[in-house]
Amino acid sequence: MAHSVVFIGHEVIVWGGGRANTWLNDGARYNVSTDTWTPISANHNLAGRWWHAAVWTGKEMIVWGGRGTFFPQQHYGDGARYNPATDTWTPMSSEGAP
Repeated sequence: MAHSVVFIGHEVIVWGGGRANTWLNDGARYNVSTDTWTPISANHNLAGRWWHAAVWTGKEMIVWGGRGTFFPQQHYGDGARYNPATDTWTPMSSEGAP
């Protein structure tokens, strides 16, 4: 629930969200042609979250913000960039961010 999904042409990347009061910070790639799932790297510093934003830039998925609880006071002001070509995450600066 409340995970992010981006379509990158031949695959779908699903990341984060929650289930049973547990907020997730993992994800997987679904290959439409082969009907297979592959876990993506978990080598990042993002806490589990839901209601975050994710966009596809044409090269990377950017994940930003979200919440780690049901309480509206706990909003995250951080994010990271995921590159599926290298299966790597790059932290983003939060300096000056909304």
